[in-house]
Amino acid sequence: MVKPGSAVEEALALGRTIGDGNRHAVELTKRLLQQAESGDLATAHALELAYCHICQAGEEVPRARERFKARAAAKAAARAAE
Repeated sequence: MVKPGSAVEEALALGRTIGDGNRHAVELTKRLLQQAESGDLATAHALELAYCHICQAGEEVPRARERFKARAAAKAAARAAE
């Protein structure tokens, strides 16, 4: 949900942040989207499960978890300071 009239701006901002994340996960997501155009639901579900396992087994997950914790702590500290 975004403010009325800001959807395009917000979508572009989100798009810019996607490239900052796990590039392998972004690539696999693109593959899922491409497959969804011509494949069936059961195949899409199987691929999604396999890709999730691949991404979660990678070395990016612990780093992403630490970044998330740091952002959450910073937000909590900012709220406490208000």
